[in-house]
Amino acid sequence: MMAIVLLLGAAGKDQELKSVPKELALLKQRLIQSHLSYLQIEYEPYLTLSSLSELLQRCANQIEILHFAGHSNPSQILTNDEDLYSYQIATIIKTWKNKPKIIFLNGCENADQVEAFLNAGVKCVIATHKPISDKLASVFADSFYSNLLSNPHSVNCQQAFDRAGAIALLNQNNKLANTLDLKNLPDASSQFWDWGLFSHDTTWLHTWTVEQLMPKSIEIKNQDTQSKAFLLIGGVLLFVIVVLVLIIIFIPSQSIIHGNNGTIIKDIDSININNNKQ
Repeated sequence: MMAIVLLLGAAGKDQELKSVPKELALLKQRLIQSHLSYLQIEYEPYLTLSSLSELLQRCANQIEILHFAGHSNPSQILTNDEDLYSYQIATIIKTWKNKPKIIFLNGCENADQVEAFLNAGVKCVIATHKPISDKLASVFADSFYSNLLSNPHSVNCQQAFDRAGAIALLNQNNKLANTLDLKNLPDASSQFWDWGLFSHDTTWLHTWTVEQLMPKSIEIKNQDTQSKAFLLIGGVLLFVIVVLVLIIIFIPSQSIIHGNNGTIIKDIDSININNNKQ
């Protein structure tokens, strides 16, 4: 079973967020460029109620990351034709055997929706404390996924979030943008971040990586491939060693044989000479 990354976007009915389709297109490209074959991308930049219902039904138990970009408020996310309460989506997710690992709500002041998703079994939710600009939202999301995918075996969720927050601050504050030394960021800067990282299991945040989404079948296949490669290399090395040993044994033996023959011939010649003299 593939691990689905569901990218959802809604520019909105009234105040259109023109950056939303661009944000999703960029995230899709990041995922493709990661070359992680076990990730399957489902992409809907113009979300409606019917398309969301279809996706949640078709992808049930397979969605590992759900990203939403668009308008939201403390209790709802807004599609292109309807407003949905978070608890409606959370109720559906709660029925799944396999729950999403990450839900990223990249809209305005939606942190109050977090608890519904965590109570439904979602491991981690990224949400906002206040209204955010669509341009900065796109920067933050791109930075988060870029970091998460850059080293899928080692960069954990917390690290990706922290780095994305730092990048967002650099884009938000001109003074900070003048330096690339993140040590110059104020110690208390995190409390001013527009985004929050929420989980009932903080240990999970520091240990989970994208590589853990790899299905066991692919993991076993990769291990088998590595084992075969090691066996092949070992066989080649053994062959080279055997050849070298044979060469080492063969050459001195030949030298000894020639030496003995020479000595024997020399002794025989000496005997013949002595006999002639007699």
